[in-house]
Amino acid sequence: MTVAECATIISGGLTETGHGVPVPRSFDFLFSDWNRNKNVISITTLSSDNVDEIIDFLQTNNIKIYDCSEIRDFLVNHTYIIEHLYNIPSKISEYFGKADIKLSLFKDFDSEIKDTELFVEIKTSLSPQEANDKLTKIHREWFLPLGMNLDKLNISLNFF
Repeated sequence: MTVAECATIISGGLTETGHGVPVPRSFDFLFSDWNRNKNVISITTLSSDNVDEIIDFLQTNNIKIYDCSEIRDFLVNHTYIIEHLYNIPSKISEYFGKADIKLSLFKDFDSEIKDTELFVEIKTSLSPQEANDKLTKIHREWFLPLGMNLDKLNISLNFF
């Protein structure tokens, strides 16, 4: 974008998205359509109330949750992950068939950044090559197109 294009956008003035975020007026059409789409969960509408719902949903779908209270605290602080967790059972099933799934937290104490991440662990009897190919497909076909910053959500494999 050139300096002139930036100046044109800025000179157009700012408006709000309805969520208190100022954006250039030229983006009004995007947010009016986005706000009308009732099939999309707005990240700003997710709250800690949704944490109990997602935990119940995952457990109902046979996902083992370790350290439930810690995961609950984690999700309260990372609500943007919640809407994506609803897709975990169907996506794992789509790529891996019937698989044992575990949800847990990981904190690397050796890292300078003492940051916690949520892991979805798929237990599989597939060969490492086949399982890694499927995991790559999940990342390429589902995770990456989401276009969201899901750096706190990871999918890993466990072989038996």
